[in-house]
Amino acid sequence: LFLISALMVPEEVTIIPNFFLMRWFVLVDTHWPLILLPTFGPHGVMATFLMRQYFLALPKELEEAGKIDGLSRFGVWWKIALPMARPALAAVS
Repeated sequence: LFLISALMVPEEVTIIPNFFLMRWFVLVDTHWPLILLPTFGPHGVMATFLMRQYFLALPKELEEAGKIDGLSRFGVWWKIALPMARPALAAVS
């Protein structure tokens, strides 16, 4: 709910606070704001929401099949879910 509510705030409202934040972190006139602000701003929120919805839509039977084959939760994610998420990762990137 918090992530979705962050999408309702227009980017124009956050320009000045973001500038003051970057100045406080001494990042003005560097490339870091160009990397950090889109990552943690509305685009990052949308990417997080899209990937969460994609992984929730995967069938639970895939996880069960991986567990039967002896994979851990990370193994199921790494060897089954992540390769299947390539279209969502391409859309996010």
